[in-house]
Amino acid sequence: MSASLEELSNRASDLFDPDLAKQVVQGMERDAASEPTGQPALESVATFFLGDRFYNRLPTGRIEGRINVVWNGPDSFVFVPDPNHPLWTGNGF
Repeated sequence: MSASLEELSNRASDLFDPDLAKQVVQGMERDAASEPTGQPALESVATFFLGDRFYNRLPTGRIEGRINVVWNGPDSFVFVPDPNHPLWTGNGF
């Protein structure tokens, strides 16, 4: 389900500092005005800002541990954790 311009503007205000939120909202408004329905442009702008602004800020993550991949039939596999080497993410998530 797609969000409206108003919903995306509110999210921008919640997620970003005021200056960045203003830039995001202005970009969404510009793109919405250039599209007949507005919706594809809004999603495009939201994706651009979220991806571009946040991706480079993410810390490098780590996954440690072991899983066993067990064949369960045609095109079917089960991932079984190893109790002696449990999965762990070293990025705080």
